Amino acid sequence: MEFDFTNRDHGEFLLEEIDLTAQLAAVRSLIRRQQQADEELQKEVADIREAAMKASGEYAVHLENTWVDNMHAGVFQDAAHSMSALGMLAPLVETLMTAIFRAIGREKLVAVADLKEPRSKLKPDELWDPHVVAGTVRKGKRKGELTRSTDILRGTVQLAGLTGLGAHLPAGWHVRMEALFRYRNKMFHNGFEWPVDERAKFDEDVAGWPDGWFLKSERGTSKKGAMEPWIFYMSADFIRDTLKMIEAIIEAAGAFVIERSAKVRPPG
Repeated sequence: MEFDFTNRDHGEFLLEEIDLTAQLAAVRSLIRRQQQADEELQKEVADIREAAMKASGEYAVHLENTWVDNMHAGVFQDAAHSMSALGMLAPLVETLMTAIFRAIGREKLVAVADLKEPRSKLKPDELWDPHVVAGTVRKGKRKGELTRSTDILRGTVQLAGLTGLGAHLPAGWHVRMEALFRYRNKMFHNGFEWPVDERAKFDEDVAGWPDGWFLKSERGTSKKGAMEPWIFYMSADFIRDTLKMIEAIIEAAGAFVIERSAKVRPPG
């Protein structure tokens, strides 16, 4: 009996050291429960608001205060859920790209010479590591000398281009990955409420990415009527599409395996 293996199958064979299907299922399960909790809180807040509008006297004041408290709590619940999703998605993407390039090197799907300089000059343990970016000194006495820097996004882009994997990756993958990792750095270093200047900088970044990727809460400043960014969240659409991107990257790895295997081991 013959089996027709899909790109996804080949991708998972290549990445056999990690159980991607189980990880994705666990991530989706938790995110789904968090979204249900968000919907329940939103309904509770709306119900309290409606009751407050119908009530009068001290009871109306009590309901109004409860509504304000729940709205405030909701801001931080959204932030907590966003960080939770981020804490699963960002490491998964980083692990996935690291495993793909390590497997490409292990299976010799691309010759070291094909990587070209300066990448090909890296040490063996650095060569297939997407955290490492290879470069050269551009001027001065050390002009042409190999340089190394650490940046998971730039290293991934560099390896994807040199190996040819980039041709199979989903459109806009590097922009979404940039947004994910930049948000990760802000949240994991600063928590929910960032320094004011960091909020302003990220607000500018968000303006340069597709609409709807990130949401934000705002609050008033000392300037009358002025509002400033307060807390940022990944949108449900961004989370959903990032999961789709991960699936597409696995399939892209499988398509790359098929293409390179044909070139490395042509039929006799």
